[in-house]
Amino acid sequence: MNTNPNLRVISGRHCKAVYFEQVIPENQGNPHIEALPDRLNQNDLYDKLFSVPAFKGDVPQVDIEDRLALVQQIGKSFWLPLASQFSKYRQLYNMIKIGYQSRNPLSPEYNRQYALGIEEIFEQGTDDEGKNLAGVCHTAEMYAEIGLSGIGKTIAQKKLLELFPQVIHHTAYKGKPLKRTQVVWLHVECPSNKSLGALCRNFYSQVDKILGTDYYERFGEKGGTIEKLANRMVKVANLINLGVLVIDEINRVHKAHSGGDDRMIEFITELTNTIGIPIIVMGTFKSLYLFNKSLANSRRGIPDSFTENITDRMLEDSKEWEQLIKALWDLQYTLTKTELTEELKKVMYYHSMGIADITVKLFMHVQCQACL
Repeated sequence: MNTNPNLRVISGRHCKAVYFEQVIPENQGNPHIEALPDRLNQNDLYDKLFSVPAFKGDVPQVDIEDRLALVQQIGKSFWLPLASQFSKYRQLYNMIKIGYQSRNPLSPEYNRQYALGIEEIFEQGTDDEGKNLAGVCHTAEMYAEIGLSGIGKTIAQKKLLELFPQVIHHTAYKGKPLKRTQVVWLHVECPSNKSLGALCRNFYSQVDKILGTDYYERFGEKGGTIEKLANRMVKVANLINLGVLVIDEINRVHKAHSGGDDRMIEFITELTNTIGIPIIVMGTFKSLYLFNKSLANSRRGIPDSFTENITDRMLEDSKEWEQLIKALWDLQYTLTKTELTEELKKVMYYHSMGIADITVKLFMHVQCQACL
């Protein structure tokens, strides 16, 4: 298998299907939905995601080299879930379930698509009522998450995705055989300054890594037009019963290699509307050019509810900044503990600009200097 060794991969756990009773009528009798874990409340989410370095000893008894090593653990181990991330979790959870509503493996309408051919359905698109060639009107959604570099978009999304199993293996449902693999989520990173075709190849590579398949060899190395590459990706996404596709670093899409500024968004929209795959695109403010030329594209990038999708740095007087700086300040490994004052808060904000990644690195840097 020929894959890109520099591709950043986010992968999760496999599990056997266990089915949970559903309250929403549209979710009942659908193995894809019933196999998903129960929803977490805000307190449970906080307990699962909050993390700090594990050290609980007496700092003054630790020598300087070990204290410096402890400071380095802050960057690896510290994570504070914020209220905005619970909103994103809620959005993600509902997005996956709603996307599966029109993709019930027990539904005759859904299975009719295989007889007609997934590639043919994708090529034909949808009619004025939103139905594809098989007569299915998909419920999937898409939205864009745009934010400043360093605010933690990717790591937050990674932590939220990992609350779900990545792959669910079905064997039987209500006493009847049901042999299928359900990939709940897939995270794919856009290659730097490359095409939609390169994105498709990264997709195959990621699927192969989590399932042990050979889609890259079968499809990734084949030539063809953008349309053919996209059609093959659509076929694989449908075969693995994909719950949500996260396309990260969308800002890397190069206009000259993608068939025009709108080709990427058009492809994502077709994937969502025609085959029913929910999609989240993530990127920095550089990716706004994909949306700013068209009201339709802008509308597609807006989530239906729950969460703000354009994120800037934290404001100095915000609750989230206060929570972050207080939680971080507890992780002191110097011989003398420094109390957090309003003046220190202002200095930290001034030098970090309210960007979480810079705030953590600044705190680690000054603490290392204080340890010496």
